[in-house]
Amino acid sequence: MIIRSVLAASALLISSSTAAVNPALVGTWSSKSAKVMTGPGFYNPVNDSFIEPSHAGISYSFTSDGFYESAYYRAVSN
Repeated sequence: MIIRSVLAASALLISSSTAAVNPALVGTWSSKSAKVMTGPGFYNPVNDSFIEPSHAGISYSFTSDGFYESAYYRAVSN
């Protein structure tokens, strides 16, 4: 009976906890090159295609509901 109470309390705690999203972070952030951006202009999962940027860089996008996406492109010389 004690285990059942602990499990019920744990489930309630997990379901009621949510992380607050900092509104200052909502949006897209990219490195100085501004050539690498998140979204279908970088990788399209529908047709599994990658669009190679003209310069190396990194980009992050954050949504107000807590989701994020990152894009990272690095060029290594031969």
